[in-house]
Amino acid sequence: MGKIANIFSGKKEANALSRLKEKALAWAIAGATLLSPLNAAAQSSQNKDKLPEKTEIEKKQTDTQIQSDSIIARFDDLRLKNAAGRMMKTETGKAVLTELAKKNIPVEISNAGEGLSGAYFPNVQKILIAPSCSDDLIASILIHEGTHAIQAANGCNVGHYLNARSYINLNKAMEADAMKNQLFAAAELKNMGDASVYRAFANEHPQLVKSYESLCKQYGEQKDSIAKYTMLSYYNDRNYIKIYEDMYVKSLSSFYNAGKKNSGKGVFQININEAEMIKRICHLNGSRYMNEADTIYLQDSARNYVLKGTYNSLEKLSAKHADLLQENSFSKPDSSYKNFYVIDYKGRVLQSPSKSMRKDVNTQQKSAKIMASRIKQKGR
Repeated sequence: MGKIANIFSGKKEANALSRLKEKALAWAIAGATLLSPLNAAAQSSQNKDKLPEKTEIEKKQTDTQIQSDSIIARFDDLRLKNAAGRMMKTETGKAVLTELAKKNIPVEISNAGEGLSGAYFPNVQKILIAPSCSDDLIASILIHEGTHAIQAANGCNVGHYLNARSYINLNKAMEADAMKNQLFAAAELKNMGDASVYRAFANEHPQLVKSYESLCKQYGEQKDSIAKYTMLSYYNDRNYIKIYEDMYVKSLSSFYNAGKKNSGKGVFQININEAEMIKRICHLNGSRYMNEADTIYLQDSARNYVLKGTYNSLEKLSAKHADLLQENSFSKPDSSYKNFYVIDYKGRVLQSPSKSMRKDVNTQQKSAKIMASRIKQKGR
């Protein structure tokens, strides 16, 4: 600093300032005054043709950013807007929210129901997320409930027309898929340096996260395999599953009560098989991560099960349904619950499906193995 100060002392200072003024006047006459916005614009116009055109990658990045901004702008609530902004950075989150925007499904921060952090309501096509949730949970729940909205659009409609087994198994598979997407989006965000959503999910579902991390080590870059086995790992948390089984029984009970109005005709009869469930549910970022050969995974005791208490409740509901039917009704009592494995909380089988069910499952498993063999041969 000392040397610079000495230059501008006495006559030296006057001479230096004079020279600076002369140079400034010369720059101004030459039209090179950089602080003039008007001249800067004119210079930019003159050099317009000299600017390099955007590459295809740059154009795609710009288009992607515009699309992302438009999707984020759909959310009025600031917390939802911030959540969408985080999730749009991830591959899985972007796929879900883009599809959600196409379906024009609104999302609100509002109480979803007693004990629920979020829910998708197909009758009104709206997602509600509880205001008590943290910002991190809102981000991942947005993907979870968004997945349910997409499932509904793909034909996953649960209601009184399904028999008990289909109602429960379809609901479980939908929940497993939504949980997988929720976890994938959180993990992808973590890999980008934002780990709090992942930590919040891990606090809620430590067992599933542990399985996911083990699968990542086992399968590396094979995302389809990680997606498939993460989805199937959902069924291993039987304490958590029991909460949902209780909800399903409660819903079925309300369906049976409603059946009194028409003596149960035309309800509780439709069966959805495992291959159809996979077709409607198991998608990841536009491609399937399970196929028809994977039906065997949804038919074994690790997935096609209910806990003992749930089975007892379904048995009572079936008797209740039988009482609703008229003698001349074409409907039959819903005994589909007999096609479940009955297990305890450790996963031990207490009761196997009925003989007719086992025969049907064996046939389907043989078909699935043949299909898997054909798929493997095509891949060679």
